[in-house]
Amino acid sequence: MEATVRLLDNEPNVSVQVLWRGAELNLLRSREEPVERFLQRLALSCSKQANRLLGGPDKKKAKKESNQKQKKTQQAASASATEAGTSGTQPASSVSVALYEANEEKVAVGTPVAEALRRASHVVIEGERVPISVNPPSVQKLEVFGRALAGCPLSAILRCEFCDASTFTLRWLTQVAAGASGLVQVGHGNVFWVPEAAKGRTLHVEAEPHPSVPSTSRSKGSVRVGVVEEVPRGWPEQRVQAFGKRAANPSTIRVVSFNILAVPYARTQLATQIMYPYCPSQILDYAYRQPLLGREIQRLDGDIVFLQECTYFTYLKFFQPLFGERYHLRCSLKASHVSEGCLVMVRTESFEASRKRDFLTCVWRTNVEFGR
Repeated sequence: MEATVRLLDNEPNVSVQVLWRGAELNLLRSREEPVERFLQRLALSCSKQANRLLGGPDKKKAKKESNQKQKKTQQAASASATEAGTSGTQPASSVSVALYEANEEKVAVGTPVAEALRRASHVVIEGERVPISVNPPSVQKLEVFGRALAGCPLSAILRCEFCDASTFTLRWLTQVAAGASGLVQVGHGNVFWVPEAAKGRTLHVEAEPHPSVPSTSRSKGSVRVGVVEEVPRGWPEQRVQAFGKRAANPSTIRVVSFNILAVPYARTQLATQIMYPYCPSQILDYAYRQPLLGREIQRLDGDIVFLQECTYFTYLKFFQPLFGERYHLRCSLKASHVSEGCLVMVRTESFEASRKRDFLTCVWRTNVEFGR
């Protein structure tokens, strides 16, 4: 059992979430509301939960039963209304609720709820002590970009509140075996290369807080990515094999240029019916193509990589986490209604930026000694 409070100085309301006896009770109250009125509302919510557990009066259930009875008996409208009113207004049992400070003194009556919750250490509901956490580190959203494809990369983005993302560790887990219920950790971090051995197993990612972070329901997050799919083999492997490995000769560099087909264009009628009629819709889906693009660029291993039709979202959420440690990345968008443009990736081992102004005037100084 716990109570978490979201309280910001620039917001007029206070958000309170109480986990009590298996129920999640959410209240949104004015920060200037007297604390006794807030406690009355909390007591009413707890009473409803207590009645459900005890099999007591449930207004929604009673109303539904009343409506069904009306249809069966086809009573007069006035009699039906009387019956519905009688069955739907049974009094709920009372629940005692009190707010206490750390010194075990009750918060004074008339205290604004915002101030009361800041001062309080716990709330007692029916004799049960429920600790209060104000603005605890919270996971707002955990997202994974792309489908789980064997041998391909995935990136995950964690959005937090009242803390930094580094407060959490992302753990990637799969089933112990296909169809099994247990999970085993297979990786960690924002970027994860799905192992070939994980084919057929369900992949999950969890946000695990640092041991120093107070453990609350909001300090945890998990996403079921899906079953790891096998990627059909064919011409991509043949093409990479034909290109060969990056030359060890320090006087040469490898340049890669790739049009990755922006998401907005892949969904148009021109793309699906004229340009790529042979491609099933699930293959054009960017959630499927993105992990394959990451694998392809990794395999090509270029010193300079030019990507066309790259959206800013793809650059920020996928390519930057995936290649940001090994490449300088610069993204320039077109002046159009579609947020896409060119992404340039320059290997840090081969080049360094000698002067940076903007995308067009960035000057690169090579670390490679070119032969004449």
